[in-house]
Amino acid sequence: MKGFYTLFKQALCQLLTPATLTIFLIFPSVLTFLMGFLFDGLYNTTLVSSYDFYGVTMIVFIAMMGATVPANIFLEKHLKSGNTRIFYSPVSRVSIYMAKILACFVVMSLCISINMILFQVTSFVNLGGSRISYVILLMGAFVLFLILLSTALCVTIHSEELTNVIISNSMSVLGLLSGIFFPIASLGDFFEMIAQFSPMKWTVDCLFQIIYDGRSEYYWWIIFGLVVLSLLLLMIVHRNYRPDDYI
Repeated sequence: MKGFYTLFKQALCQLLTPATLTIFLIFPSVLTFLMGFLFDGLYNTTLVSSYDFYGVTMIVFIAMMGATVPANIFLEKHLKSGNTRIFYSPVSRVSIYMAKILACFVVMSLCISINMILFQVTSFVNLGGSRISYVILLMGAFVLFLILLSTALCVTIHSEELTNVIISNSMSVLGLLSGIFFPIASLGDFFEMIAQFSPMKWTVDCLFQIIYDGRSEYYWWIIFGLVVLSLLLLMIVHRNYRPDDYI
């Protein structure tokens, strides 16, 4: 346990950089304000303001783009010397990858939760009022899924550059298909049908249902689905992770 705690603290120190904190703590507000201002005229007659819409969707988008974080913490070249020391230390390989995964989850979910609470408290974005805890829980499950998806790719491909390219491009495409930037219905029935199979689309739709309808009949099913997918991805990580691949 002591070895795991030491690895966890080391991973946190690697993640808590000015660049990471800027992306997860400041960038959501900047994106929300920019997109909300640019498209304010499209939402001024609806229940949902442009700031409300993009406040939700940009938080999701930042989480999706943050899926590249595990690739950096697992595969960055400047971490190889530390990985060598870890390889020769008396800790299990499970402790090594779980410490990195947990550190990524803590940093990403905490930063996103802080943004959502500030958005709600300042009335900048409507995130459900008293129902914000449900929004945070759903986003936590979503972030866990994204981290494990990225980690599974890392330990399978063993290339930081290729993993980042795959994650960045796939998340951009899935973001478009999830209706983050504009309603997916505008792309036609074919793309709307494809989007129904995307966990990102499930999450975005459920968030808006919780915030504006007060409930979602699929809420717990979506969380269950994200957790099951996360466990399947964790099995891939456990099968493919070998500490000697990272020295």
